[in-house]
Amino acid sequence: MNPEENRFKVNLGGMIEILSNHLYSQKDVYIRELLQNATDAIRGRKLISEDNFVGEIHVDLTIHRSGSSTLFFEDNGIGLTEEEIHQFLATIASSSKGEKNFEEKQDFIGRFGIGLLSCFIVADEIVMVTTSAKTRESFQWQGNADGTYEIKKLSQSLEEPGTKIYLTSRALKNQEEEHTNFILEDLAHALVKYGRCLEVPIFLTCDKGEKIVNQETMGLGKIDTLESLSRDQILKLGQKILQEDFQDYLLIETANG
Repeated sequence: MNPEENRFKVNLGGMIEILSNHLYSQKDVYIRELLQNATDAIRGRKLISEDNFVGEIHVDLTIHRSGSSTLFFEDNGIGLTEEEIHQFLATIASSSKGEKNFEEKQDFIGRFGIGLLSCFIVADEIVMVTTSAKTRESFQWQGNADGTYEIKKLSQSLEEPGTKIYLTSRALKNQEEEHTNFILEDLAHALVKYGRCLEVPIFLTCDKGEKIVNQETMGLGKIDTLESLSRDQILKLGQKILQEDFQDYLLIETANG
């Protein structure tokens, strides 16, 4: 008798619970994943763009009268084609960073396609609008926490390539679920914590206007910038970022940046 081949069936709700309660101990980790995806998309676009291309990440938070809030996350990176949306967003643990077309230049942060799923820790729905730099076609992808998703092609493509993510916080069930609602102060802190050494400027819009949250430290993501700084300048930066007095530093460079 020939053995029967079977496939695992993944319960997305169970995966989200594992992400939220076990794998990710910090509830703001979805910010890190969004920053990784955006930075990788920008690095991907740099590989096919002219030298004058400048990458940017924009974050905006809107508080609604109902008490819920919507987080808007945008990058002007390479975007996704329809095929890539199906491939990378519908298959858990698939990743565009490991594909052959990026192997020649290994400068991508994220390695696992599970990153976007971490947004379900704080939202029941993820809406993504993306325009590919390869095809200039625009698509909207909507993913739901119950494991379903839908894709539709937009009749009018956006002018510039890139990706926009919309997260609406789920309704609070009790006061203990603080991580299910977005708070500006926590958001700003998470952006600085995870994005301060990225080479891409991160713009945060709030009631006081727009500011670059990593303006002083984003140069640390570039080896040329680090090598141009004196020993005293680097030690002072370390003291400012980590509130510690350091005696010396060691520069470590890897293939991933």
